[in-house]
Amino acid sequence: IRVGFEYYMKKGRDIITSLLVPREYGIENMPAYAFRNCKSMNDIYIPDTVEQIGKYAFSGCTSLQTVHLPSKLVRISEGMFQECSSLRKVFLSDTIEVIEDNAFAGCINMRKPWIPKNIKYIAQNAFPNPEW
Repeated sequence: IRVGFEYYMKKGRDIITSLLVPREYGIENMPAYAFRNCKSMNDIYIPDTVEQIGKYAFSGCTSLQTVHLPSKLVRISEGMFQECSSLRKVFLSDTIEVIEDNAFAGCINMRKPWIPKNIKYIAQNAFPNPEW
């Protein structure tokens, strides 16, 4: 199955338009670079079973507009959405404590996000607008 997934991701990056991870799969971790450069992906829904998403997991998804992140997630990893130039909305839960370097760098169309009340650290270059 792993070989099949890797082949699909190499060949299928330009045909994925939406990502909906079913709860029933029980996925807890998404690896770094998992969906990097899936340029046709428009929206992402990640269920609450996911607790960790690796760095640059969705970077370069230039058509991505809306993201629903899981409520168990505590960290927006380095470059997670870097250069997602069409990204407008990200729904962050109260559990987010850390937003790392370049998490949303290059997201030039992003609206000012709601910052979770439990936030402990936001990297200086996490967002495209440093005044946020």
